[in-house]
Amino acid sequence: MKLRLMALALCAVLTGLLTGTAHAQPISGFYAGAGLGVRIPLSTKATLLMPGFKGTADLDQKAGYDSRLSIGYAFGNGWRFEVEGNYGSGNVGAVTNAAFPAMGKGTIRDMGVMANTLFDLDIGSPYVYPYLGAGLGYQSTRLSGVTIARTDTGASFVASGEKGAPAGQAIVGLSFPVPNMPGLSITADYRIMDILGGARIEAQPPTGGLKLHNQFIQRGILSIRFAFDTPPPAAQ
Repeated sequence: MKLRLMALALCAVLTGLLTGTAHAQPISGFYAGAGLGVRIPLSTKATLLMPGFKGTADLDQKAGYDSRLSIGYAFGNGWRFEVEGNYGSGNVGAVTNAAFPAMGKGTIRDMGVMANTLFDLDIGSPYVYPYLGAGLGYQSTRLSGVTIARTDTGASFVASGEKGAPAGQAIVGLSFPVPNMPGLSITADYRIMDILGGARIEAQPPTGGLKLHNQFIQRGILSIRFAFDTPPPAAQ
């Protein structure tokens, strides 16, 4: 419910900005960017399909890292379209909300491609330009040595494997043009991604596994972006 309200609020803000008096950031043509940041997933619910582990549990991950590369085209009126490739990883720190006492460990990695539509804004300052956007794409989730153990009986199983699923994301950020370097900007943004659930990861021994529900992943990214067609400032 909170995520739905956040999405509605984002749409309302975007609509208000686009119909208001804000102007587009002066960027046009092709651009490329690269960034690094932090990956903070929300708890991921999983259905356990192993004997002695029936029911659901939440996989709580520690903060990890995220990286991305992007190429895009800005139309000069505020709108731009980009394709990004992303890679992130984090470790399972705990298993909660299970029908039995449990602990967990292991690594969860996601990587994929997203197609994003964004709108840049001019708020009257030459030093900072906000932007909003949304994207759709495909993400692959890999579990490496994800172990779930019952602390009451000592029974455990290990799930490892990789599955893909469609994904969507919402984006809000700030762009800071670098003085005296036309086309070069530093960007900082927050993204929340929803990777659709349903992926089943097999376990060892091969008597079952677990099925991931929707994965909600927060990302804070610091990037460098360069717009190739930015003209130099006019001579004074």
